Amino acid sequence: MARLAGTPVPKAERFDAVLLPRSVRPNSPFYLGHLPQLWAPAPTDRTAGIVTAIEWLPILGTIPIDPGCNGVEKNGRGAPNAEPAIAKWQGKGGVVLRHGDPRLGQWADYMAVFDSVTGRPVYRTIFARIEVLGKLHEEHSDEDDYNDFRRHLVESGVVRPIEPMVARKVLARYEAQLSRIVGLIGSRPGHTGLQDRVDRAQGWVDAIRAGMPTQDDERTVAPKAVRGRAVRAPASPEATA
Repeated sequence: MARLAGTPVPKAERFDAVLLPRSVRPNSPFYLGHLPQLWAPAPTDRTAGIVTAIEWLPILGTIPIDPGCNGVEKNGRGAPNAEPAIAKWQGKGGVVLRHGDPRLGQWADYMAVFDSVTGRPVYRTIFARIEVLGKLHEEHSDEDDYNDFRRHLVESGVVRPIEPMVARKVLARYEAQLSRIVGLIGSRPGHTGLQDRVDRAQGWVDAIRAGMPTQDDERTVAPKAVRGRAVRAPASPEATA
């Protein structure tokens, strides 16, 4: 069974609760966080299985609250102090989502804890779904709710919108993937299914191009001064030709 972190197990459920098997390794509590360069296109519309429209959603990472890990220390009472780890994350331009932050809306308490046969807790997000059958388990996620949460982070201003530079780099990866698949057609003319892969990859590329951000607030680096004169970088590769 799962419950919000810090919530006791009701007495009536203590003996009937489904416990996670040993195959699910215990872990530490954590914070979720976002770094400005980590974004992904998420489909908002499809036609015949091909993506035709996307939105940009932040990719979230985890910051374990585990002494000795990522700068987490122990305070004078022996409890974990995650502030050094949080400062390190923020020093990279990141945003740390603290538990209970009212700006997170209905997802403010996003960390859940599962009970295990080991007696040690297993921490996941509230989007996790773990099915148990004896010693077997299968884990998946409620992607719709998770995407609603990530969309809320942007719409509420907790996470800044994606920068155009980041979107261009993501687009370049999808374009490279499309080129690799197209190249396979020439080397494997009899291979069935390649054209379907090309169509799907082309759909992603077209949808990402159409969904590129329009804001132009990218960071610029000031030119360095050498012997009193400013050395400016060329505006484009063609300028050096």
